[in-house]
Amino acid sequence: MAEGREVGCTKPNRSRRDTRHVLLAAVLGAASLPTAAMHAQAQISASWTSPLSGNWSDGANWSSNPFYPDSGGVATFAVPAGLGQSPIVWLDLPNITLAGIVFDSPIRYIVSTGTASNTITLNGPAILDVVRSNGGSPSLVPAGHTLAVPIAGIAGMTKTGQGALFLGVANTYSGGTRINGGVLAAGQDVFGAAGASISINSATLRSVFNGISTSRQIAISGGSTLEAISPMFLDGPLSGSGTLNIAGGSGVRLSAASSYTGNINLCSGSLMLSVSGSLPNVSSIVSSGSITLDNGAGGSLDRIGNTTALTMRGASLAVTGFVGSDLSETIGDATFSGGVSFVAAQPASATQSVTLSLNSAGRVDHATVFFRGNNLGAAPGGNVGSIRLTTPPALMGGGGA
Repeated sequence: MAEGREVGCTKPNRSRRDTRHVLLAAVLGAASLPTAAMHAQAQISASWTSPLSGNWSDGANWSSNPFYPDSGGVATFAVPAGLGQSPIVWLDLPNITLAGIVFDSPIRYIVSTGTASNTITLNGPAILDVVRSNGGSPSLVPAGHTLAVPIAGIAGMTKTGQGALFLGVANTYSGGTRINGGVLAAGQDVFGAAGASISINSATLRSVFNGISTSRQIAISGGSTLEAISPMFLDGPLSGSGTLNIAGGSGVRLSAASSYTGNINLCSGSLMLSVSGSLPNVSSIVSSGSITLDNGAGGSLDRIGNTTALTMRGASLAVTGFVGSDLSETIGDATFSGGVSFVAAQPASATQSVTLSLNSAGRVDHATVFFRGNNLGAAPGGNVGSIRLTTPPALMGGGGA
């Protein structure tokens, strides 16, 4: 697997514990930082050449000695001679302006201000290019390099390269966030000014630590991944097409009506559609996890399209009811492929009902499926959960195909 990259239903290697989370905690909240004297300089692009941690303002740490990257230059963090552990680069200047930052090292870099209020202003359509990064242990320390410096600017931020980058603090840039390769990880909504969108283009957005809760619109293209190592609460709509993979041991909750028209692969974890959350235009869903159509906060939403094909691979599907009214949900053809799957219709009160209708149901690869409802195949009524098949199944018993 490419450094830090997880596009598709692959499982990250989390077998090696990484105790560097202690170091990261110190970096995100350091007690004090040195203060450097400012001096004017022309546009400078340079590479970090010190094998040790140090201050940004110290020209001896850079290939441009005695100057440091600033004034619209590019800062590069590669592999200087003798580099054997994760160096911390302290941004000890109030503000620097860069056209981009390049990380090209299998050894993890941390760029931080500690508790200072220093910033990096991105000049123009700035690029954060992560060519290489460490694999890391995503559940403990975010795999890849860490940028714990507030980013400002008006032309957005673009993450490129196949490596992983963790944004450790909130940012103020406007113009949107574009993830055009590899992994961009966060433990909060760090994606710039309020209302700015996120686009994921054949790349991965990963939630870690406290997870991501955001109301931003997220546009999907190519084969992209939402990797919820920690919970991901999406209150804004999903748009675009292609293939969206949902992975990670935690869950994704979608609470907005979405126009996304591609396919969804729920590789692991859970997907919940609640409040106004719906995916009526999705072509197909392949699930190896748990899907919940949660209607507790509102009733009678058509959360999944009536013709959306559903494949369940040892997965679960639950449709929950609404106290205020009866509820029905219709999905297209269902295929149960291997493993043991569960389908449930769960009324919310003694007077309301829930009806789940499947256009058809088929079973392959010796799959087992349990339907849970107290009114299976019959007409809807009060306090019942009904699961109905529009087309009788060709084979639901026996040994299966």
